[in-house]
Amino acid sequence: MLIKNCKNIIQVGDKVKINGNGRHAQKSWVKGIIGEIDETNKRFFIWHNNSRFEGGKGNFNPESKGFKYSWVIDFDNEEGEILINKPKKKGKTIKKKMIFNLKKEGKDTFIYLKIPEELENFYKNLSKGETSKSGFWLLENGEGAEFYNLNQEYEKEEKKNIGYVFNNYGSGLFDGEKINLAFLRTLGASKGIKIKSEKFEAISGMELEFYIRELGNFTKRIWEQFINKKEVRAVISFEI
Repeated sequence: MLIKNCKNIIQVGDKVKINGNGRHAQKSWVKGIIGEIDETNKRFFIWHNNSRFEGGKGNFNPESKGFKYSWVIDFDNEEGEILINKPKKKGKTIKKKMIFNLKKEGKDTFIYLKIPEELENFYKNLSKGETSKSGFWLLENGEGAEFYNLNQEYEKEEKKNIGYVFNNYGSGLFDGEKINLAFLRTLGASKGIKIKSEKFEAISGMELEFYIRELGNFTKRIWEQFINKKEVRAVISFEI
């Protein structure tokens, strides 16, 4: 994922691979761990053993964990990427599959979505069964698609625990680099549903690939943070 999207996702101790350099990207990658996250939450430090990457120490010494060097990265890095290898959680592993397809049928562009039943039930219970109808995302018959409403408390928790996302039913897939999670709130999505919108027509193959990858990452975090929390480790796969 992009470095600027990893705030509130990375934790001290996470094993990572990164190509960021301050606020930019570089050709080389460095492996190490998240040694420290600045108290201002504006930057973090990679501890590693590669002498080519040395610069920027925080309040703690990397030698305390057996590393020789520290490398500082800003969270507002617009170019760099980070790969996170989080330690596996103990306990049961669950595997769930989602389907997300974009298809053109005549003049219309549809997204076909199917999600696990547990995920739809989560949003149903969260909204207490209350739904609204969209004027922009439509069903095959032209009627507005229904979606489960959110409450302010959950929106705050989602922003805090899930990451660089937004949740606007009827908007496009992206708002800048943020991805839209609202598809997950579609009424009937666990049985499979087709939604059409003019906002889908300009989506490129590369954008769709990026969206699906990030949607999978954030869906996994929703599952672990809100549905089954720490009892299980979720593996979300996509059929595209």
